Amino acid sequence: MEELPRQLPQDDDSRFFRLIKLTYAKVQRPFEELFKGQLTALELHVLCELKVSGPMTVTELSERLRIPKQQMSKLVSKMALAGNIVKKRTVLADKRSVRVEITDEISQMMSAKCLGYMDAIGKTLEDNGIDRMQFVAAVRFLTDILDRIDEHHIPPQTNG
Repeated sequence: MEELPRQLPQDDDSRFFRLIKLTYAKVQRPFEELFKGQLTALELHVLCELKVSGPMTVTELSERLRIPKQQMSKLVSKMALAGNIVKKRTVLADKRSVRVEITDEISQMMSAKCLGYMDAIGKTLEDNGIDRMQFVAAVRFLTDILDRIDEHHIPPQTNG
């Protein structure tokens, strides 16, 4: 496998930062706006993780989202008490451990909003002469690549 150069060419460096900026501005923030008044950005992040990965313990959820366990525990409790957002179940093997899962109602609502969001993006693309299937293929390609990156193998950066 070819090793990346120590310094990226200016265009690649700029393109990477544009990807970060555009992903937030064109994907994440507008998706969060769909849930404004219903869910906070952090609650939505938790639900997206549960929707993709399935039920997990509060500890696993806190590790995946890099949120302190105590904060995650409070957030999950709030979400469980707030209504039909998540369900908490005690893990039989460890009575201190709680397993969290997204409710069917919220899962269906998220899927419906996602479909509407993707339709809106598709229409915008088509209005600009871009085939929406190219976008779908690009999303699949990028998510497949990003799924293969093991964050535990990315070396920590040192200051200086």
